[in-house]
Amino acid sequence: MGKQVLLFGGTTEGSRLFVFCRDQRIPVTLFVATPYGAQGLKIGPEAAIQVGRLEEAAVEARLRKGDVSLVLDATHPYATQVTANLRAACEKTGTVYLRVTRQLGDTAGTLQFSSCQEAAAYLAATSGNILLTTGSRQIDAFAGLVPRVFARVLPMAQSIEACRQAGIEGRNLLCMQGPFSADFTYATLQEFDCRFLVTKNAGRVGGYEEKIEAARRAGAQVLVIRAPEETGLTCEQAQAYLQGLAAKERGRLDG
Repeated sequence: MGKQVLLFGGTTEGSRLFVFCRDQRIPVTLFVATPYGAQGLKIGPEAAIQVGRLEEAAVEARLRKGDVSLVLDATHPYATQVTANLRAACEKTGTVYLRVTRQLGDTAGTLQFSSCQEAAAYLAATSGNILLTTGSRQIDAFAGLVPRVFARVLPMAQSIEACRQAGIEGRNLLCMQGPFSADFTYATLQEFDCRFLVTKNAGRVGGYEEKIEAARRAGAQVLVIRAPEETGLTCEQAQAYLQGLAAKERGRLDG
């Protein structure tokens, strides 16, 4: 392919599509928000990884170089601002934009909330410890529930600082990198005597089902922060699209 694909993603769909492009010899650059998203990926001769969040203006400037055939947005279902920035930049530059979505998990038996703030307000009227597995962003919404909150976050400086700013530290700060088994999360709920587990619905690939199973076994109530409603391609459909794009380019060059 003469032009390259800009792929925005991380440890799940983004990683799969990055490896797929590399194996198919499709020129691609993968953009990940943090070094965590780049772990475990090897940079091939026709692929590169860039770490750091890009604002809309930066994405637009990159697209105006004229060497991009496609923007693939395989970011996390809850990364709504990133998705909005990518859509806007593509619209302004006339660049093809494709959203890669994932199948979300079953929410039967859970309590659903539209935001972390709404979930925190509900928990304020309850008693019992809380295992928070929504990440460090917006963790300040749960500051009023300290010391009931036990937060499981990535072992990164910014995550730790966000928790500290919310008053969550010491024994209540669980810094570790997944994926986590149902057994591990069950043991965590038992160890800290948690009656509630707060999570985002990141689907099977995001460890959601293991959390649900662990909470069921521990007798803990699950609170789910709803995922934004959106449409797009599955990872498999995106791969098929890329194959078609590559075949068309090869045909152009052969002709």
